[in-house]
Amino acid sequence: MGKSEVRGSMGVAEAERRGQETDVVRRYILVEDRLASRIRRPAFELSPPAIRDEVLFRASGGELGARALLSVPATAALQLTSAFRMLLVGLSSRAPWLLARGLSRAMDAADEKYLHRERRSRAFELRDAGARVVGRRAGDLTLLEMSEMAAKEFGPRGARLVEDEPVYPATARPPAIRRRPRRRPEEEVEVKVISATTGKPVCDALVTGLMNDGTTDCRYTSGRGAARLDVTDSVLTAVWVDPVPGHWSWSEREIEPDAKKIQVTLLPIADGHVDGLRHRYSQTGINEGRGVRVGVIDTGVRPHRSLALRHERTYPYGPDPEDERGVPRSPHGTHVAGIIASRADPSRRGVAPGVELRSYRIYQGDEASSAFSLALAIEDAIRDGCDIINLSLVLHNANLVIAERVQRALDAGVIVVAAAGNDNRGPLAFPASIDGVIAVGALGRRGTYPEDSASGDHACPPPGADFDDFIGDFSNRLREVDFIAPGIGTISTVGEDDWGVMDGTSQAAPVVTGLAARVLVESKMADRKRSAARARAVIAALHRQADSLGFSSELEGKGLILRPY
Repeated sequence: MGKSEVRGSMGVAEAERRGQETDVVRRYILVEDRLASRIRRPAFELSPPAIRDEVLFRASGGELGARALLSVPATAALQLTSAFRMLLVGLSSRAPWLLARGLSRAMDAADEKYLHRERRSRAFELRDAGARVVGRRAGDLTLLEMSEMAAKEFGPRGARLVEDEPVYPATARPPAIRRRPRRRPEEEVEVKVISATTGKPVCDALVTGLMNDGTTDCRYTSGRGAARLDVTDSVLTAVWVDPVPGHWSWSEREIEPDAKKIQVTLLPIADGHVDGLRHRYSQTGINEGRGVRVGVIDTGVRPHRSLALRHERTYPYGPDPEDERGVPRSPHGTHVAGIIASRADPSRRGVAPGVELRSYRIYQGDEASSAFSLALAIEDAIRDGCDIINLSLVLHNANLVIAERVQRALDAGVIVVAAAGNDNRGPLAFPASIDGVIAVGALGRRGTYPEDSASGDHACPPPGADFDDFIGDFSNRLREVDFIAPGIGTISTVGEDDWGVMDGTSQAAPVVTGLAARVLVESKMADRKRSAARARAVIAALHRQADSLGFSSELEGKGLILRPY
């Protein structure tokens, strides 16, 4: 999603050279400001905007008090039947509760007719603009596909068009443009993956090759452990092998230009190995965080004996393709969930195992979701009563719809924790850059991973007060109010009761999510009503428990949270 499609036989550059216009088709989010404003408020608090003519209804007596004035749009008043008018006159003084019920029903009927008429009008507008509806949530957002030229000319009444944006997991392996698939690639490089434990080929491992033109080719290994990367008209510069259950991940950033075959040996994860996360937080009780509801908006959560998933929603505009067992193929969301809430033994336990875990699955197979799906997921997490939302994801550009949804969450008292991004010391990524969101950078420690694993590639200067501490080379700059947390060589759940390793600010963010849940419980603030003031108090408590590890503030923010509370 979010990728452009150029119609016609000429490319964009060629069309511009010839001075001809191109009709670029993009996806846009239609925000129905006017329709959303017509959603009925509670009785006696109805004040929809753009009211031209008002009819004042006066009621007195009973529970309503001496007098209550209701401001009702003329469109609603016109829907009142003669019988209902008689009801207002005859029963207002004797049974005000019945008056309220009748008025509420009348308003519902009026709003329904209004919305139906507006939707029909909007449908004609979209048809005239040549727009195709890709997805819609009634009374909220609509995902459209239309030409860029039509979008510029389209001026919907009472609504806004916001360009849809791709959403990526915040992994250390940066997202890149996928190469167009070819039936018969002219040039290929074979990557063979074997296990150091058994010496046998590893099948179904995701191998990603980065080309010198900035594109990637991703392939899963076959039954003989081989993946053939398409390098036609390009040069392979780096290779990643994503987490394979029971093994450390692998990468190589310096590939010989003329290489035709690459053999990868994956090292096993030793039982009881202490990774960077458990090096910092080893004494975690099994019920830490109980009573706190945490929403993980990600690739979905696979079944795992160490995870107690209470709820999952899937969004049809970007879910991962499922394997034959009906579970999401990408382990990213499962890994994030395990960092927060794994209930395994202490060497594999999450930061807050007792939380109520909820999953909002928004990704599709190429690890690119859309701002549209993300916006719906944030709204659902708010409605579901989540105390904390974890966003281990990034957008390359700020998106107004997402900014508004995140602000709505913050106003509702939800604590939002987001990955700082993995742009090699670049500026803070979006949505972590939104004011009020807790951004988290990735901390590493030498000796907690094999040096020849992918995790070892991310150690870089400057060191902290302890020479073995470092900030991952990919981790973005932070604000003074943000935090760092373990995010390199983290062992966590990957589904099918297995364990795998990932690196990234994606892995650092859920650590702070879990710590925030523990603060909510241990400070007794979880018993208070969810509010922006409560969220600020939790963040203030986290700040008090953070300490510098000797890095500059733009690398570590407030530093590492040494103890939850």
